[in-house]
Amino acid sequence: MSRLKDWLFPPVRAGAAVREDMRAMLPGMLIEQVAATLLDNINIVVMGFIGSEATAGVSQVSTINNTMMIVVQFFAMGGTALAARCAGAGDSREGRRVAGDAIALGTLLSLVAALALFFLREPLIRALFGAAEDAVVANSLTYYRFTALAPPLWFIYFQCCGLMRAAGDTRRPMLVSVAANALSILFNLLFTLKLALGIRGSALSYLLSVAGGAVIALALTLRGGFALRPELRLDASTAGRMRAIASIGLPSSVENLMFNGTKLVIQVFVAGMGTAVISANQVFNSASNVMLIPLMSVNYLTTPVVGRCAGREGAAGLAACLEYLHDRAHTVAIFTGLAHIVLALPMALVFSRDAESVRLAVRMLMLYALFSPFMPGCFIYPNGFKAVGDAKYPMLYSTASAWVVRVCGTWLFGVALGWGTAAIVLTQGLDHISRCAAYTRRFKSGRWLAAFGKTQKKEEG
Repeated sequence: MSRLKDWLFPPVRAGAAVREDMRAMLPGMLIEQVAATLLDNINIVVMGFIGSEATAGVSQVSTINNTMMIVVQFFAMGGTALAARCAGAGDSREGRRVAGDAIALGTLLSLVAALALFFLREPLIRALFGAAEDAVVANSLTYYRFTALAPPLWFIYFQCCGLMRAAGDTRRPMLVSVAANALSILFNLLFTLKLALGIRGSALSYLLSVAGGAVIALALTLRGGFALRPELRLDASTAGRMRAIASIGLPSSVENLMFNGTKLVIQVFVAGMGTAVISANQVFNSASNVMLIPLMSVNYLTTPVVGRCAGREGAAGLAACLEYLHDRAHTVAIFTGLAHIVLALPMALVFSRDAESVRLAVRMLMLYALFSPFMPGCFIYPNGFKAVGDAKYPMLYSTASAWVVRVCGTWLFGVALGWGTAAIVLTQGLDHISRCAAYTRRFKSGRWLAAFGKTQKKEEG
């Protein structure tokens, strides 16, 4: 019985300051994640009332949108990690310079990416999803004409919220996320339902709600009295600071681009499996994301909490800090797996009324529950590594595992052997196991701490 208790609730070894950061920041992050997940899924819920072709069209573009959103979110990790170290060390002057340089660099890069995607949107959609039915492709093109412009807005939103979390404030990012959701609901009621603009109304609602969230988040970071208020001043130190930001943000972005790029390839496979499978895959992702909110809340707090610990204690308390975050996430993951089993049917019905799509999605959710114990090692450890400068190893391993296990596995089991939706979940779960094993081994070896030592020497030099 004691072994079961220790497995579910591992003993706490982290210092009081780390535990206090978690107690102070977790409630706000939970509410923020509820709001953010709702924002991601409002359009899917609305399309569920229009029909499976609308759901499938939005689903395919959502794969691209979510890939770009996650890429810019993880690029923002560079500025968040460095700002958190400054906050932990009490160096608000350097923190303000980091904040200004991070926002300038990330906004420029994400704007260039957004413009490229906007002008290449039609060949991109047809190349990726041309195997889908004509109505589905048409809906995808209509939706992406608006949403392709979202990446720089997402970056500003994520970077500004990351800066607030780096300063220990999760209340204001929570309010920003709630406000963005309120805008999304308001715009959907107006454009999609009241004015009956369909796919166009939903796409416009998405873009305007993200823009509203970005403007509010930026205004909060620019307010007087904020310790990490962005300050942009080009001088001899700017290039070095931007390199330090990019040394964490760029590998994290590449890792997630390659990882989520596999989702695009898998979506290409799924596009040839029929509208019901496309819709079921979106329902599975949407329902699973809702149930993963508590786990992802711990995940997104990993970078600021570990960064603050690094600035406060140096290397001394980092292992205990990251182990504490992993163990708390492990407890949450077990109950998340149970939720995937118990709530599979009601959650699937929230996102679709199509009987076949719901049936397939329920099967996917229940199968995915088997892999929940491996999620903390898959997500928490690498985010902790990145917070202290060890970003290249997660980038390389995650990329290799995603393409070998997920893409090749989905083609083999899903396309060649015809396992369909079961193959999508099975290969995703096997990828979780692969990454969990690799990152757990690196954590126990201490090599990630050696990377932090090198980073400190560079900063001192």
